[in-house]
Amino acid sequence: MNRLLVVITSIALAIACLAGSAAVVEASSDTGSTHYYLAMGDSLAQGYQPDFPTFAYRDDGYVALLASALRAGDPKLALENISCGGESSVSMIGGSLSPEVASSCGTATFYRHQYPHRTQLAEALSFLQSHKGKVSLITIDIGGNDLMPCLENNIPSGCLQTVLERLAADLDTILAQIQAAAPGTRIVGMTYYDPFACLWYAGSGGQLQAGALSTIVQILNSVLSSVYAAHGVAVADVAGAFDVGAFPESADASRDMTWFCSSDHPGDIHPNDAGHALIRDAFLAEIAEV
Repeated sequence: MNRLLVVITSIALAIACLAGSAAVVEASSDTGSTHYYLAMGDSLAQGYQPDFPTFAYRDDGYVALLASALRAGDPKLALENISCGGESSVSMIGGSLSPEVASSCGTATFYRHQYPHRTQLAEALSFLQSHKGKVSLITIDIGGNDLMPCLENNIPSGCLQTVLERLAADLDTILAQIQAAAPGTRIVGMTYYDPFACLWYAGSGGQLQAGALSTIVQILNSVLSSVYAAHGVAVADVAGAFDVGAFPESADASRDMTWFCSSDHPGDIHPNDAGHALIRDAFLAEIAEV
């Protein structure tokens, strides 16, 4: 997701001139034994923050926070987080890619080291196969990095539509394979927040840009929600938690919950500690809806 900032900003410029805890709902067939929460996704699931700029799993990211909250009422729940920063829906299926094709986590060597089965999706399917009946929850966040090719190709006409159509097809493939490997297992996806909304406070020009960026985020979320719904997959309303599309509320959330308008790491799109906690809460709220 690191390079998504440049992609979105470029598209926006073109437009301007788009707890308590909850128990895991689907328990394993043997609730007395260890069972698993499998997390898939990009740098958000990995817990990346710019004040600790390495792509290592963080115990204060939303996935770790969610696992901790769930474990409070389900002590046999173990976390398996296989996310990686930079992942797109394309690379989740195909592994390392040229930036001209799509964003990915790294080189082919990185993927061989990170995933013995070569890709995040293949790793997930292998884990589900080797832990049949033991995976009670799967979460996934993916799609934000898919917009990268629009920048690399200087935002040709139709770029956004092409990328979103590919995202929809790829997410459909990912969900179909996961559901086939783990029928009946609870899967929860998520919509994206809008880190750029705080530009609203930068005067009339900032408000124009913030509005254009908000439109893009809402279109992305609409595509994601549609595919998840087609597969009967629940969706954590992260966009709603961050008031995406509502100003100035979304601008406040962006300012307070992300690094984008911070003095320490301006321009970084990732959530801060408060933002990760808010994402966790959105997942908990969805998981609690039995």
